[in-house]
Amino acid sequence: MNPNPAMPPVHQGSSQSGRWLPPGGEARAKGFWASLRATLLTGLLIFLPVAITVWVLNLLDSPFRSMFSALADFFKEHKDFANIFRMLSFPGVGLVLGFALILLLGVLARNYLGHFLIQWVDDVAKRIPLIRTIYTGTKQLSDTVFTAAGKESFRRAVLVHFPGDSSYAIGFVTGEAKGPAQAVTDETVINVFVPTTPNPTSGFLLMLPAAKMIPLDVAVEDALKMVISGGIYVPPPKAAQNTAAPAPEPPEPVAGDASAKPAGS
Repeated sequence: MNPNPAMPPVHQGSSQSGRWLPPGGEARAKGFWASLRATLLTGLLIFLPVAITVWVLNLLDSPFRSMFSALADFFKEHKDFANIFRMLSFPGVGLVLGFALILLLGVLARNYLGHFLIQWVDDVAKRIPLIRTIYTGTKQLSDTVFTAAGKESFRRAVLVHFPGDSSYAIGFVTGEAKGPAQAVTDETVINVFVPTTPNPTSGFLLMLPAAKMIPLDVAVEDALKMVISGGIYVPPPKAAQNTAAPAPEPPEPVAGDASAKPAGS
């Protein structure tokens, strides 16, 4: 009992941590931290695409800047050449030169002589041990993502149990298993490639019965984007992409409308 009725009770609020809070203070504190967390997440979602874009552009631009800076230092005794290379080392020039280089390679690849030279470089790169691994993996990735032939090698996207029965992974059907693997199995098995994230050129080859696969209603390109992004990109259903809005039915003629023509006229 309060010995002095005129004095209010000392404890008006409570907290699980033992600290005193005014009435409703704990709920307001939780709401503040939830709002702060949501605000930070929103800012992160806006910042990440911009930061990654700037990082990729800088990654493409920095080799040219480094090269021209080194050339400017090499020709420092010749001020005219040094000034030209310093101008070329300005940020952004490398992107323009890179775009021009890619365009030039495309032009060369479309004629016989350029195609012969590119094929020769391809054969040489595949014979050098360390370069062969990097070059082959990068070429497979670009062929898979950017060419129609690469996309057709993945016939459809499926969901399979991997690496255990308690988890799933996205896989791509590459065809029906043939040869010794099919000869020793009692049922028809399908080749399923399960790529790794974020590099889909490496992965695991699974040979599964059709009953062990769950078809995914997404395009192969969208499923591949989901794998590369680590699940950040969520593809829309393929049915939703192909569904078109039905054409509106023509309004029925109003009785007495002069513009309405009788049937058979």
